[in-house]
Amino acid sequence: MKVEATLTITPQMMAKAFWEMSSLKQVEFFESLHDVINSDTSKRSVIYGNGEAQWCYMGEDLRKNTKAHDMATSMMAFVFLQNWWEMCK
Repeated sequence: MKVEATLTITPQMMAKAFWEMSSLKQVEFFESLHDVINSDTSKRSVIYGNGEAQWCYMGEDLRKNTKAHDMATSMMAFVFLQNWWEMCK
């Protein structure tokens, strides 16, 4: 017997799954995102590597949503300030 189903994954489902991951699994998520983006051969993804064009568009939309903007900037702050931990020792 073969069973097929269609599942719609919502942003809320993805957010909950991401938050419940360990930091190592979250890093694996970003590694997988890198691979998905860079294996996409559509014109949208090949204009810039690593999806930069998409992040540019998302940046415009983030400015319209304060909660989303706050979360994204909080999430990436330590990535951009990677030496911060060393300075705090």
